Amino acid sequence: MRTAGGDEPSVSFTAIGNGLNFDYFVFAGHNFDGAGGSDISVWRPSDGVWHVRGVMSQQWGKSGDIPVNGDYNGDGTTDVAVWRPSTGMWYIYNIGAYQWGTSGDIPLVR
Repeated sequence: MRTAGGDEPSVSFTAIGNGLNFDYFVFAGHNFDGAGGSDISVWRPSDGVWHVRGVMSQQWGKSGDIPVNGDYNGDGTTDVAVWRPSTGMWYIYNIGAYQWGTSGDIPLVR
């Protein structure tokens, strides 16, 4: 995904918690609504709910999942997604579920 100027957007996340047990993830640099610019969002692992300010609050995922949001269908907006380490399954909201990976893998999204 590139910006209108051809530059790659800056994307980051911060995990807030203790060790590997995170209370929530904070994402920056994602365009969930297609309006351009970044939308403020968090994903709460305890209940699997995504909160995107002014866009949505949606349960997608469960405790133990890893958030892997990205533009999976090429429409220019960020898709909500999680990867389940126990099974290697990718769950992409409104797109599908895909087996890719195995226990011990680390998911990578660009």
